[in-house]
Amino acid sequence: MPVFEVHFHFPVQDLWVDGALLGTRQELTFDGRRAFVQLPAHVNDFGLDQQLAWTYRAITGGTPAPEAVDAGEPAPQRWTSALVSMVRVGVYFPVDVTVPAGSDDPSILTRISELARKEAETARALLKTYLDLASATAGQYWLGTQADVPQITWITRIYDEEGVWVRAGFNEPLVIRSRPAWTVLTEQTHLNLLARTAGKEQPAIAEAFLRDAAYLGMMGKDSAHTLLDAAIACEIKIKAMLLDLASPEQRSLVELAVGKNQQFSQAALALFDAGTMAVVGRSLKADDRELFKAVQALFEARNRIAHRGESPSMEEVRKHVATARSVFAWLDSLAGPAA
Repeated sequence: MPVFEVHFHFPVQDLWVDGALLGTRQELTFDGRRAFVQLPAHVNDFGLDQQLAWTYRAITGGTPAPEAVDAGEPAPQRWTSALVSMVRVGVYFPVDVTVPAGSDDPSILTRISELARKEAETARALLKTYLDLASATAGQYWLGTQADVPQITWITRIYDEEGVWVRAGFNEPLVIRSRPAWTVLTEQTHLNLLARTAGKEQPAIAEAFLRDAAYLGMMGKDSAHTLLDAAIACEIKIKAMLLDLASPEQRSLVELAVGKNQQFSQAALALFDAGTMAVVGRSLKADDRELFKAVQALFEARNRIAHRGESPSMEEVRKHVATARSVFAWLDSLAGPAA
């Protein structure tokens, strides 16, 4: 069975490398696949120099080698250390069709493209693992977080066993995401945001965590991180609301319940039932039993991640993020006329 190779190109956030690494290509086996990681040799590597209107660079800066400066050579050509902004990841893959030399049969090219598309996830996982290690263990924290997922950009090319370019390709799929009607900025909301901006107001911590969870869920990023953000958002929100709504007489007991004293703090789920009932006379369990069960499921999933290292599916996580949004709406209602 013929074995082809596909080249994927990923933007990276200033991978800081020794100049001796530029232009190198290291092979490895990842997830059962032969693969390689290649760093650019110069600022216009990977075909960037062939695009007249393209301003992207594979190397964005660094420390020029003294000999390059002395020789009057363009500084970007030789470096003692460099900031790499594009990395090539190649994956070798078998092709289950016969490919005649120089064939341009559409059905064959389509099949090759389909097979190459499947290898995109291998390349993405490979680079993510590498960047996670570099950012967390090699001091390059600016490379991103555990939640970041490398996105394929630039030209993807496929080569046959003879190194001949196959005129088939791969592009990231176009993703169209709907925008909820309630999120449209009205004039009133816009002016309110500007007023809060003038006051240098920052989002509340709970809202910031929910925002992060919603964004990560939308982007299909790290599912465990997304779920943890959603659970943290709910826990912070319920505790903050109880403290805000507590009467002076209730304040000391509420502070115990929400964790001011760890010895007496209550489990987060209990705060949505007995906690809110004691403070405002309402309970999520009584108001919306199904939502209460969904909150319970959210915290149980959080505990499985924290204690057993489980990794939930993104489909499950998106349901939990939706639960968190509904919980926020219910909690906000406690401060209204019904409270």
